[in-house]
Amino acid sequence: MKIAGKSVTEMRIEQGLSMRQLAERAGLSAGTVSQAERRGAISADSAKRIADVLGVHPMDLVDVPETPPASGLEAFFASQHDLAENALEALKGAEQAAMDGEPEYLMTFIRLATSSIRGISDAMGEAIEVERGNTS
Repeated sequence: MKIAGKSVTEMRIEQGLSMRQLAERAGLSAGTVSQAERRGAISADSAKRIADVLGVHPMDLVDVPETPPASGLEAFFASQHDLAENALEALKGAEQAAMDGEPEYLMTFIRLATSSIRGISDAMGEAIEVERGNTS
């Protein structure tokens, strides 16, 4: 799952937590928190744990990429790939939340997956229109 690492760092610092303190409270390794903050790469379960400690919803941590401007086919496909990965991670989070009996987090992850899939669908629809020459 892609998260906004800078946001995690800012929230952690605002709450006066060191990286190690956040990791301990979330039941994660300091390396996991460091990776989340530096690269924005984290599992849905780890995102939920960090969000719990920071007192926010996991969706507040998620970096949902916007469809890029028409700057190239490669950028377009990269953004669609990121959205698809976010959707898959959100579905994994939903599955875990269902197994843990946490309906609030289940719905949060389902909304995230829905948002990512809707972004893919919208962007693909726009791409089809551009390909057909129906730009407006």
